[in-house]
Amino acid sequence: MNSSDSKKATRQYGNLDPSSYRNTEKKRNARRRPSDRDPEIIRLNNWLQLVFFPAVFLYLELVLHIAAEGMPGGTFFVYAVLFGFSAGFAVSVAGSLTGSEKVNYAVSLSILGLSTLCFILQLIYFKFSKTYLSWGAPWTGEAASLFRRSAVPLIFKNFITVLLFTLPFILYAVFGRKTFKVYPMRWSLRIGGIAAAALLFLFGTLFVNAHSGYKEDAYYYKEQFDITEAVSRFGAVTAVRLDTKYSVFGGAGYDGTAEGPVSGS
Repeated sequence: MNSSDSKKATRQYGNLDPSSYRNTEKKRNARRRPSDRDPEIIRLNNWLQLVFFPAVFLYLELVLHIAAEGMPGGTFFVYAVLFGFSAGFAVSVAGSLTGSEKVNYAVSLSILGLSTLCFILQLIYFKFSKTYLSWGAPWTGEAASLFRRSAVPLIFKNFITVLLFTLPFILYAVFGRKTFKVYPMRWSLRIGGIAAAALLFLFGTLFVNAHSGYKEDAYYYKEQFDITEAVSRFGAVTAVRLDTKYSVFGGAGYDGTAEGPVSGS
């Protein structure tokens, strides 16, 4: 501590030991409100928060597709970016709306945990039945009982992939609170994030409509929805959104039944 710091410490804390002064300063900095902190740090963390979920969703989509069906084609990657980033920007904004860093962190961690669980379930169900999980899947009865008995062995069999799925959640849970603080996002960035989400969603919809032939992308997107085709073509994020929409409101040929065979292999 230099002479100016020593004088400052003497004025504020009398003859306290210099180490006590430093500890007091650290505690004071830890209690400072976001508005009192360095604007550059807040701006950097806001940007990191904004791009975090789009990057994570793209990562999870690629892991699922590679593990279940092999390397994705170019069209899948376009949909994963357009629709996945759109959902990611919206979730990033939603996870930083409150004025409390702890609440924002808890909300973001919860969303990340639920998203991770959804992708793991889709992989395990696909390994079980060669189709992806939908709201119309048999949740009760013999098929559901067989899936529950097979789930744990399948998780161990696909342990490396499951670990890859959980990697973002583990890193965020361990290091996120201290090194990736979720400050309240500035309104300009919130508006920009929502605008980016809307624009990407529009581009994704236009890209779907450009493939409107029989049994092409638009056919499975809005005419004859099939969960396995949807995940394979558009990604799990979009497929779950469409599955939820059609199961609640109907349409797109949705009949609430699971597609594909059911087996224990």
